[in-house]
Amino acid sequence: MTAPTFHGLLKADASAPRKMDLRLDGDVLHGGIDGAHVEATVARGTADGEVVLRVGDRRVRAHVVRDGARWLVAVEGAVFQVARVDHVDAADAGGSSDPFAASPMTGVVTKVHVRPGDAVGKGAPLFAVEAMKMEYVVKAERDVAVVEVKKAAGARVAVGEVVVTFAE
Repeated sequence: MTAPTFHGLLKADASAPRKMDLRLDGDVLHGGIDGAHVEATVARGTADGEVVLRVGDRRVRAHVVRDGARWLVAVEGAVFQVARVDHVDAADAGGSSDPFAASPMTGVVTKVHVRPGDAVGKGAPLFAVEAMKMEYVVKAERDVAVVEVKKAAGARVAVGEVVVTFAE
């Protein structure tokens, strides 16, 4: 069996995408990001998407959530999008076709930017979620019409829980 390999782009919010070429061999993740060597040992993973990586002498906690064709990886105060290049290009062209926006992590909704009936343009903020002093703003991946806001500011949400629904 061949080792899982991840080729594509690593993108953190508005920063420029970084080229990623990583392979998971057993519990060792290695490869490169923008040509810089990366190696980490997956020390532990849990069912809720938390992963503990050993990077040299340090242990780093990351939270990994699938979001359509991409993965959101929250680590050390930043949230990265990981996707194959063809999926990134497709998302840039039109965004996800899911009729909802879900929380990328377990935490508290800190701000809801939309109301039912709002027409929202691609890239506009929908809501923000915070966990352990790390905030992630979920933005519209395409032009949408908001049908329902399922969570208000201050509400607890689980990873993957739907917060806003759209008209199809």
